[in-house]
Amino acid sequence: MTNSLRRDILEQMASVFRAIDTVDGAGDPTEWPLKFSAVHHGPLDDSDHRQAYALGIVPQPEEYGHLYPYITRTLQVGIEYRITINRGDEVPALAAERVLEVVERAVLQNTTWGGLAIDTQLVGNDTDLTNYADRTVFGVLVCRVQYRHGQRDPRDPSPSFGA
Repeated sequence: MTNSLRRDILEQMASVFRAIDTVDGAGDPTEWPLKFSAVHHGPLDDSDHRQAYALGIVPQPEEYGHLYPYITRTLQVGIEYRITINRGDEVPALAAERVLEVVERAVLQNTTWGGLAIDTQLVGNDTDLTNYADRTVFGVLVCRVQYRHGQRDPRDPSPSFGA
């Protein structure tokens, strides 16, 4: 069964974040400074505190527009991350900066999500850090994904006139 374009984009986003690793298939170092222990569809929960780096892809409000034969859509997505700081790790505030950098780079390198979207823009970010000794850091990067599909089917990325 074919999925909606929205679902395919969200699944592609998860695939991109799951593919981030500090080593490639041959065991050679990559340019990525970390690997996400868990990547989820939906908000993170308490069980993610056991993971060094956890990420959740959270769809937020979406706007529709009509441009025959398309329905244009702007989906806001929150990319949540949670970091568990262990003994010997860098300080929490700097760890949060590193994760935010990785998430931003991943989005900026994949603005069409494999050709499924028209564009993706960064909207804003927030980090939840109480003090310099926190052992858990939360953050979110919010982006807007623009895409379009046919007037009659949210699975059809290429509608034709008169169809």
